[in-house]
This record gives sequence, C-alpha cells and structure tokens, in this order.
Amino acid sequence: MENFKSGKGHSSAFLKIGPRPVVEIQFIDQFREGTEEYIKRLHELGLRLVILSGDSKTVVAQTAKDLGIKEWYGEVNPKETLQMIRDIFALGGGTVMIGDRLNDAAAMSLADIALASASTMDVTRVTADIAIPVALLI
Repeated sequence: MENFKSGKGHSSAFLKIGPRPVVEIQFIDQFREGTEEYIKRLHELGLRLVILSGDSKTVVAQTAKDLGIKEWYGEVNPKETLQMIRDIFALGGGTVMIGDRLNDAAAMSLADIALASASTMDVTRVTADIAIPVALLI
C-alpha cells in the first residue's frame, strides 16, 4: 500500500500492483456511542475544548464539526503541541491532555491531568495520571 492521502473527512490508502492502483481503502473515524453527549456536557460546563492532532487538517476539521468543537488544529507536530500546552498555561488555563502515542508524552507531562488508554504504549501510559482500561472506553 502506498500513496496515503486524506480528504473529505477520511484517510485513504491505495493498494497497487506495479504502478497501477487496484484498491482504495478508506479509513473513517467513528465515535463511540455517547461521545457527542459527553462533548455537549463539557461545553455546558463552560470548558474550552480544543483538538490538537497530527492528522490532516481536512480530517480534523470534519471530526471537530461532527463533535461540535469549534477550536481545532490539524497537522500539528509534537513540538507544536507542547508549545500550545505552554501557551494555555500562560493564559492561566488548566489542561487535560489525552494521548495515545509516544509523541504525546512530552505534552502530557506538562498537562494538569493526563489521560491515556491502558493499552497505549508504555511511555504514554507511565506519563498519564490516569490509565483507563480499554473495556471502559468501548
């Protein structure tokens, strides 16, 4: 597979035989049941919700729209995420960082509260204040 691309709120990979693409596989984010309601409750509590993601801007924009989150940043690298967390602190805001990969560990270590799935990489799980068993996320 090669020529990974993203657009229209999804990512695609193409399987090629020689130079000719034969199959396109699309990856579309699906939210767990109740996610939209949880996001709505967080908004009602007056919390500022921000999506920082390394995914393409198109995919992040669609995810944010689907969840009703107005502030989002796509194609963000780990260094930029770290700086954004620092900027939020400078404004006097508290942070909860949810991470699932090694590149999230530095930003998670700065956050007031860091969350990770118990099935994530060891360094992310160790950095997190709370590791949530996968069964509770499904």
